[in-house]
Amino acid sequence: MWLTTKILWFVYIVLNIWIITAARLWNEHLTIYALLVHILGLLIIYLYSEIVNNLVKNVYLRTGFSSFIAFLYYLAARYHYRVRTNFDYAVFIENFHEMFSEESVKVIFDTLRTKDILNAVGLGVIMLLIHWKWKSFSADKGHVNYKKGLRKIVILFVVIAMSPYTYGELSYIMKSAYEYYMGGKYPTGKLYEKLVSEEEPYRQQFKARFNNKKDVIIIAMESFNGLYTNKEMNGKELTPTINSLLKEGLFVEDFYGNSIQTAKGHFSILCGRTPLIRGKASYIADPDKLDCAPKLFKENGYTTFFHQSHGDLSFDNTDGFLRSIGFETLRVSRSELLTEEQRKKNIWGWGMQDNFSYEQFIDSFKELKKQGKPVFAMMATISHHMKFRGVPKDQRYIYPEASNNKEYFFNSLHLSDKYLATFVKRMKEEKLFDDTIIVIVGDHSFPAGEHWYYDNQASYYQEFFKIPLIIISKDQIQPKIISKQTFSQVNILPTLLDLTGYKGEVRLQAKSMFSTPGEYAHLIQPYNGLYFGVAKYPYKLVWEKRSNRYFLYDLEKDPMEENSISNEQIFDEFKEQMDVIIYNDKAIRKN
Repeated sequence: MWLTTKILWFVYIVLNIWIITAARLWNEHLTIYALLVHILGLLIIYLYSEIVNNLVKNVYLRTGFSSFIAFLYYLAARYHYRVRTNFDYAVFIENFHEMFSEESVKVIFDTLRTKDILNAVGLGVIMLLIHWKWKSFSADKGHVNYKKGLRKIVILFVVIAMSPYTYGELSYIMKSAYEYYMGGKYPTGKLYEKLVSEEEPYRQQFKARFNNKKDVIIIAMESFNGLYTNKEMNGKELTPTINSLLKEGLFVEDFYGNSIQTAKGHFSILCGRTPLIRGKASYIADPDKLDCAPKLFKENGYTTFFHQSHGDLSFDNTDGFLRSIGFETLRVSRSELLTEEQRKKNIWGWGMQDNFSYEQFIDSFKELKKQGKPVFAMMATISHHMKFRGVPKDQRYIYPEASNNKEYFFNSLHLSDKYLATFVKRMKEEKLFDDTIIVIVGDHSFPAGEHWYYDNQASYYQEFFKIPLIIISKDQIQPKIISKQTFSQVNILPTLLDLTGYKGEVRLQAKSMFSTPGEYAHLIQPYNGLYFGVAKYPYKLVWEKRSNRYFLYDLEKDPMEENSISNEQIFDEFKEQMDVIIYNDKAIRKN
């Protein structure tokens, strides 16, 4: 057994002792099963390290592997510490297209701090120095054995395929990669069989109850955690703008984003369907299998317009996908319209401050109205984008001396709400507010440490999915707070068709909020091994794929989701609804 294997074993044991003893970083009891999984982690490390030892003779390749594997293991461990979960291969592969953009690089360096990367590089250098001094990674005649190496490759593959997720950082990545490509089977039931047996199970004849072709504006607010509307933080009102709008329209308390990323949230809002389980619809959904908002509104006589604060429409294939589903005009916030001083002060994070973006959006909206058609428009904000530390010091209103993730988050959330006031004020000044159907909704939620998570790829709790929804339409909707009725982003499109008098056949998963007393919210956490969720007040059922376990919660009695309950009737009913997630994934992909 060569030195690299011994070093990796040592690092594995030390890090696992640290994770077990560190608060809230490892929450399983130290059972016999857990100990066996730890031992299994040692076996996997032995296999992938000794495969190189057996198959590679070149001293430079051996030394390079030893240095790189130590570098990679350390970075993965620091990621685990920062995000509070292991690195999932799906995070890498599903975001690969965007990984090398300037904004994504900022996120990486905000998750893995500069000191983490420097320490990892230092560890790799130490490995090189060890070899330079003692020739420690040179091949030994007794070690290089191709038959042994090939046998270990087969054993490693079998172990990865059959074992649970282990506690080794690289072992976890290998297991998640295997599951991503080979573990695509999900438990299905009678509802799935019924859905696949019908040619178009979601086809419905839509007969709207209203007949008023008002302009429509959807404001998709970046990363907006719905648990904090109408709340105070540090003695200050956290979302005063949204709070004031509660008196203007319909507010749904139990409202969910269907997944955890902007591309997925926009898809559900615009197309009325649950997002894909793996991958992003903007790349791999078939537009011909969808009836999305821009297409339907064009059929109803509207012109269609999308505006985003983020300056790159190629990010997540936004331009290509939105045009494919019917958007005619796509624009981004333009820095050249700002003064030099404004550009220096008001462009930070992932783009232009939302207040300036709202101004440009409304200017474009007014311009399009001159065509004489009603306008269907959507604006995507950006200021409240992770990791929230970029808020300028002179705009940190809730925690002026912010020093931790929670305080950074609430400063940013409050600022996003404050910028929304610019939109409301300008709409009223232009006398557009009363004649427009306005939807204000989160594109997805984001945790603020409620369960000690500060990254949205980590878990399944309410803070990963709850978002605000307000629908304002003067003379159509009386101000009202809907409580104890569950809806999600897929309900927005049928509700808007209802409000604007659409008549015709559509393929939509959900119903208008005016025609049903609540529906199931179907939830997908695509990372950390994959979770499905189904919520309908007051219950929520979660399936964790990596352990094949189910958790049922009564959110009214247990809002922090601490104690899974037993209720056979609710369990069976909600478990059946998970078939909708699986069917939808199959139904909308490109062939």
